Amino acid sequence: MIKKTQKHFIIIATLLLCAACCVPKDQACQGLDSIQEVIFKNFYYWELDTIYIKKYISNTNFTNAIDSAIIQNPGQSDSTIFSFSLPLPMTVNYDYIIFIKDTNDEFKITHINLSNGTCKDCNRKSYSFKYISSLKVNNIVQSPRDYPPFISIQN
Repeated sequence: MIKKTQKHFIIIATLLLCAACCVPKDQACQGLDSIQEVIFKNFYYWELDTIYIKKYISNTNFTNAIDSAIIQNPGQSDSTIFSFSLPLPMTVNYDYIIFIKDTNDEFKITHINLSNGTCKDCNRKSYSFKYISSLKVNNIVQSPRDYPPFISIQN
């Protein structure tokens, strides 16, 4: 016969085991509706000393700026690949310019498109979410499918 404390232990162990199994096996479904990171490839750290980001209302041909931010001093590195969190997450309804001061390079980010997806939580309930399916960087289409979504800019 099982003692009362053993029953409690078995119940608690079973609950913990079930909770541990409740890990979403599907894709991450939150935070996919904005770009929060940019990766610069084939740049040297001194070229990325100062980066300007400007936010514009979309379809105004970059004439109606509504916000801006600066990223400074990425730190010294032997790498030519740098990742930055954006102080202005990029979202639909806006266009952006990323300007690298030291190289005088300008990258225009436009046509940020959202698509609908379906996800399942631990209880296996389905729900809808939105994710960025494509965008253009200097008129070249990218599909930021990684998590978290990011823009890749190459020199």
